Amino acid sequence: MGEPRFATADDIGKRILVGMTHVDRTDSHELAKSQQLGTIFAVAVDAIHVRWESGDETTLPLKVVDAKPGTYRLRSSGKFVVDPDLLSAWTVAWTPKTAGDKNSAAESKGEHE
Repeated sequence: MGEPRFATADDIGKRILVGMTHVDRTDSHELAKSQQLGTIFAVAVDAIHVRWESGDETTLPLKVVDAKPGTYRLRSSGKFVVDPDLLSAWTVAWTPKTAGDKNSAAESKGEHE
């Protein structure tokens, strides 16, 4: 895998494969993993805007890695992705709900292996 870098306007229109690992903040226990393929449709000063294959949109931090050509298998769905342009991986640490809480809080950090 290449070196992490910050996305630029040149990355608009590129396909990005994003891996997410959700963990419990109190003990780092893994709660879930997923991968999604999307297309970058905008790059701001502090974030990239991604449109997933489902049509949903999200905002992610700027850190990306140029993907090596090849076929990538999505562990969460078994689907294969051929030659994505970029990769990004994030760990989201959740604070578990406690009695009376309506929401749980999360913070994320990027990890590129």
